[in-house]
Amino acid sequence: MNFGGLPGGMAGSMPSGPSQMDMARAEMMFFADLFTKMNDACFRKCVPRFNDGDLNTGEMVCVDKCVSKYMEATNTVGEILQKSQMMMQPPS
Repeated sequence: MNFGGLPGGMAGSMPSGPSQMDMARAEMMFFADLFTKMNDACFRKCVPRFNDGDLNTGEMVCVDKCVSKYMEATNTVGEILQKSQMMMQPPS
């Protein structure tokens, strides 16, 4: 019986880890979440009231700096997590 859906019972020889599609989907979800959180945090911080349809110069500068700092912090945390994961893996 072939439950894997592949001819010749090849399902057992397939890698059991996440597929490239699953990894791409997870990465897309991560970046969508990152963008949403960054947008919310920077907008709340930099745009205290709605007077115009456009941002004024001070608000634009604030948003620019906020986004830059948010991305820098995200990258720093990612690097630290990656290093800690590498240290936890046993040597091959």
